[in-house]
Amino acid sequence: MKETQGALSMLLRRYRLILGKCRLRNALAGLLLGAVLLAPAVSPADSGGKIGRPGYPEGSHYTGTTDGASGPYTADKGHVIISNQAGDLDAKSFYGGHADGKGDVTDNKVEMRGERSRAANIYGGLTENGQASGNRVSVENGRIGGVWAGGRIYAGFSEAGNARDNTLEIRNGYIEGSHTEVSAGYAVKGDSTGNGLTISGGSISRTSADHFVSAGFSYEGNARGNTLTVTGGELGTEAYGGYVRTGTGEASDNRVEFSGSTSAVTRLTAGWSGGADARGNSLVMSSGTVRESLTGGDSLTGLASGNKIEIHGGEVGKHVYAGHTDRGGASANELLIDGGTIAGSAYGSFIADNSSRTAEGSKISFGGTATAEFLVGGYSARGDAVGNEVTVSGGTVRMNVMGGESRSAAARNNTVRVTGGTIGTGSDEGFVHGGYSNTGSADNNTVILEGAPDLGGTRLYGGATGNGHGDMRTGNTLEIRTSGLKAVNVGNFANYRFILPEKTTAGTTVLTLTDAKGTDISNSSVGVAVAGGKPLLRKGDSVTLLANEHGLKAEGMTQQRLSGQQGSSWSMTSI
Repeated sequence: MKETQGALSMLLRRYRLILGKCRLRNALAGLLLGAVLLAPAVSPADSGGKIGRPGYPEGSHYTGTTDGASGPYTADKGHVIISNQAGDLDAKSFYGGHADGKGDVTDNKVEMRGERSRAANIYGGLTENGQASGNRVSVENGRIGGVWAGGRIYAGFSEAGNARDNTLEIRNGYIEGSHTEVSAGYAVKGDSTGNGLTISGGSISRTSADHFVSAGFSYEGNARGNTLTVTGGELGTEAYGGYVRTGTGEASDNRVEFSGSTSAVTRLTAGWSGGADARGNSLVMSSGTVRESLTGGDSLTGLASGNKIEIHGGEVGKHVYAGHTDRGGASANELLIDGGTIAGSAYGSFIADNSSRTAEGSKISFGGTATAEFLVGGYSARGDAVGNEVTVSGGTVRMNVMGGESRSAAARNNTVRVTGGTIGTGSDEGFVHGGYSNTGSADNNTVILEGAPDLGGTRLYGGATGNGHGDMRTGNTLEIRTSGLKAVNVGNFANYRFILPEKTTAGTTVLTLTDAKGTDISNSSVGVAVAGGKPLLRKGDSVTLLANEHGLKAEGMTQQRLSGQQGSSWSMTSI
């Protein structure tokens, strides 16, 4: 009897300390203490709190909690530790802090340790109507999920309030369930902002269609300024920096950093919105494997703008989109690639079939040791592609480079600049298109050649159309600022501009063409100038601008003066 009384006294003192942290009113604390003393003994896995509550599975474990149906009740500074000594807890959910009504949950913590640790779901802090902020969850090992509705981990969760500045760290362990949902901050109606998710190991997988990994998630609000950092581990099918399911919330200023040789995921996106804009999101990939798509900002119905991707290494199994939309617009997105392998295409902006908006003002910079199949500055299925730019300074593009592409509208005022690298490999002939349209026009585009790129397997076109009926020549310009180049052929340029390097000497050939069908630049305008202040060429010297041993037609060609260049136009003896 004395031993029982002593144990009860120790337990009473323990829960007085826990409930003191919850800042409960004295009357409510007395009621909760009475309830605790009538409950079974708490597992050593739980550093404090109460077992079970109405509306939750009997046997759920949580600490720093209140049971009030309404009122400004808070749950803060709770701490739960799940360890190897926890026993069989496959069906148990753990809460660092829980608040009903309008209560906030702040600075609560759940730690899962040891490879034999088990849990169904983990919540750092959960509130129905308050704010969830500053809560933390760390998973060092163990298994989460494996039961119906299991596999959920949230550092901070709010039904009607905001989830902000929560952190979730997964170092190892296995997460699986029918609802595999892993998020540092989750808000249903409020905003999810400033949350951080770090994954350095472990495995996250799904047993149904309900699966996602996100630093910040909002069902109807905004997802802003969240950060996902991955240095290892299997993330499953989908991972996001910030995600908005529906409503009018935007996904903005979210960030993903993806590295580590063991890192793997099917689809990786910095910011996704199902109801508004996706803007200012950024993604940096240094290594690892993305089995399908890599996306900076993705909006279902809004504008994808100002998003940026950097790829320095790793593998992408299909496509890369700096900005992507299904039914909205895409503009001013940026893609920098200087390493890694892309099995498919890379787009600055991509607008799918359900929109007629213009893809405009986006940029791709491609170089280093990178490899890709296609590069497209801006693509719109039904709208125009205008003012996009692609620069190739190194690496290998196995097939095509396009400044802008439209399937059924115009591709105009786009630019491709090639200063190095290889375009076209093996049996695949490469193409450079300033602009390309399947059924529309492709006009007023520019292709610029500098340095010493490998274009031996490349055809250079100012514009091209799939059906051959649209305007694919007007205003298109080829500008060459180097010499000693080789390509298959050139075509659909109204203007040829040759800016000869300062040290060009007599007898130099600028561009040699190898197409057995010959080359036709008839009715084009040709301008020549010499860069620099001290050219080696003198009057009377001969320079070959274009050469094709299989024939070159230049009927109706006119000569133009080039302004803004050092030196003057030169009368060449041959083209």
